Amino acid sequence: SPVALAVDGVRQAGKSDKVNPDDRWHIGSCAKSMTAVLVARLVSEGKLSWDSKPADVLPELNGKIHLDYANATLRQILLMRAGLPGVESRDELAALPPVSGTPREQRRAISGYVLSLPAGNTPGEAAYSNASYVVATAMAEAVAGDTWENMIRNRVLKPIGADGSLRFGWPAKGDANAVFGHVPHGDTWTVHDPNNVSEQIPAFGAPAGDISLNLRDWARWAQADLRGQRGASTALPTDVWRAVHQGESFATGTTLAMGWVESTIKGSKASVFTGSADTFYAGITIQPDRDQAVLVITNASFEKAETALTELNDGLTK
Repeated sequence: SPVALAVDGVRQAGKSDKVNPDDRWHIGSCAKSMTAVLVARLVSEGKLSWDSKPADVLPELNGKIHLDYANATLRQILLMRAGLPGVESRDELAALPPVSGTPREQRRAISGYVLSLPAGNTPGEAAYSNASYVVATAMAEAVAGDTWENMIRNRVLKPIGADGSLRFGWPAKGDANAVFGHVPHGDTWTVHDPNNVSEQIPAFGAPAGDISLNLRDWARWAQADLRGQRGASTALPTDVWRAVHQGESFATGTTLAMGWVESTIKGSKASVFTGSADTFYAGITIQPDRDQAVLVITNASFEKAETALTELNDGLTK
């Protein structure tokens, strides 16, 4: 359980219901590290290799992958260095072909589509890419014979006791007594409608950032990662935790890893990431040398909220 946990504020602007420690929050792209741990576990078990290429495990792609991706490996894909497109904006999502079937089938179809096109970014160079996590997940689902949704629950979060509040999608979808996100509207914000069909993250994109958890479960996730980085025992092997924190460094000394940015804070190694689907804003900082993890989140996503959260995080990060 977390050493310290505090919440303040209301679930929805204009209403009086206060947030509480059992409420779920949408962590956005902070879910990417969970997807990376799932893939690393499959690599540890020998079901995948960091050198696996998409066509190795998705045979229907043989002869259909654009030459730009001829040498793309699973490791490069998760490090966002394969050249895959960002697929971050609504316009980019709208440009994708419609897909049907189960989320797993959709991920496989989208993977085939993006890999058939010229690279969306320069192969070999780091560029933020949600599509990368869709492709990596399609590869994982193919070798495991299971869905990402099942595996995130049963193979990543459940072993560390962090699955109790797990939900895919917005916390308040179909639940008026949950925490609502808020979107910018001039100098203020409006309540995000979690039930609007056009406001959903596509099912195929969930591995890149569509998980909601309560703060206790998110803290258990951070504690497991912290223990794993320090070599302490967890329900998952140490090599799995450490693998996702290995990346390639920039000239600045910062390293983009798998769902993490590796940096230093006040002279101490720090693994950090932020997540936002423009409704919530989440931040996680793990400092293994100091045996400390800090999680901050707000149910609003706009400049003032992000600035306040950054200041809070800085104050908590010793």
